Amino acid sequence: MLTWKERYAKMKKYYGWTDSDVAFMIGNTPKSVNMVVNSEQFPRWLKLAIIVHELEQKTKGNL
Repeated sequence: MLTWKERYAKMKKYYGWTDSDVAFMIGNTPKSVNMVVNSEQFPRWLKLAIIVHELEQKTKGNL
């Protein structure tokens, strides 16, 4: 099973996003996004975004 960080990278790749894009969307800096993604405790808000993305892909038959 993929780690949260790997799942996040997969979601970013699907949408063509960078950490800078994510930072802009949430009103943060790219450095802060990079820090939370690489921290021991993966943020709950980001887990939710990944789960929603994966469920959407599963529904479309892309996973």
